[in-house]
Amino acid sequence: MELELRILANGALTRARVVKSTGLPGIDDAAYRAALTASPYPRPVGENTDRFEVKLVFTPKRR
Repeated sequence: MELELRILANGALTRARVVKSTGLPGIDDAAYRAALTASPYPRPVGENTDRFEVKLVFTPKRR
């Protein structure tokens, strides 16, 4: 899945949205909520934009 995060210079998250879904709403929602909960983020150093795409890989282990 992919999330788009907008982060201010002080690390505050101003927006999060699912760009590419896993196809599993529960997983997408959990990742979205985790992104919100993780704010504030470390200050983005050396970036010329306030928009970042974060690619998350979910690989469940099978028993």
